[in-house]
Parts: sequence; C-alpha cells; structure tokens
Amino acid sequence: DGLIICGYQYPDMLFSELAANIPDYFDMLVIASRVHYEACRESGITCLPMPLRTQDFINTVSLTVENILWERKKRKTKQKVIKAAKLKLMDDNGFDEQGAHRYLQKKSMDNGINIVEMAYMILEHTALF
Repeated sequence: DGLIICGYQYPDMLFSELAANIPDYFDMLVIASRVHYEACRESGITCLPMPLRTQDFINTVSLTVENILWERKKRKTKQKVIKAAKLKLMDDNGFDEQGAHRYLQKKSMDNGINIVEMAYMILEHTALF
C-alpha cells in the first residue's frame, strides 16, 4: 500500500501513464498547474491545483492515508474470514487447503455471491455445506 505524490508531467510520461503502471493498492495525488488541473480531475485521480495551499495538501494526504489504512484493514479482514472458512472445511470435510479453496470458490460461483460472503455463510452454517 502506498501514496504516490507527483506532478502532472515528466520528461518521458504524463501522470496518467504512471497511474496505469502502479498496483491497484497504491493511490496517487497529482499536483498540477491550473492549466492542467481540469484534465487531471477528469481522470478520476486525486489532484490539487498550483499554487498549493499547505492546509489543502495536509488534509488531502491525511484523508488519503486514512483511506489506504482502512482498505488494508478491510483486505486483511477478508483474508482472515476466507482462511477461517477454509480451516473449518478442512476440519469438517477432510479437504486439503487447495481443495477447501476450490470448494469455497465453486460454492460462491454457484450461489452468485462473492467468496467472502460464502466464507461467512460457511462459518455460520457449516451443517448446510
């Protein structure tokens, strides 16, 4: 997870090219001149106009970091739930870890729900599965 703070343009690329090459779990904050600010905003990436106001910068970075931490916590919680469901399937049904994961995936696809929801269902109602 991380935050990349960058300008609008570099000698070899625009911010949008950089954004296309970073992992999904990174956020980007672009600092752009007023001339390029609208183009940056339309891209859906967080940006601030120049000249930069210190308080706007601090607030934006703080909110972005809070969001990054929240998303990380959510991801870890999802991973823990999936792991717990796999362990339950392994204990109750004699699956190995790979088999339990495949079972969990198949059940979630069959029921049209995401794997985390299925994991919660397995943990709550193991007798049904």
